Amino acid sequence: MTIIPKTLATNAAQDATDLIAKLRVFHSASQTSDDPKKKDLKWTGLDLTNGKCRNNLVAGVLEPMEGKIK
Repeated sequence: MTIIPKTLATNAAQDATDLIAKLRVFHSASQTSDDPKKKDLKWTGLDLTNGKCRNNLVAGVLEPMEGKIK
């Protein structure tokens, strides 16, 4: 599951290893914590323009459900 973000980060001239590690930490925290603020970390994705992680729900970056339903 990390191949696409890693390739995108590399192509954007960002430190892919660091960004993917941060992304994994955020997603892990969202799955293991009972804190409601940490539950929102499940929406974390990569902001390759600025080279950091961000909340993709707030940024308006969503994956359409039509592509997932077969």
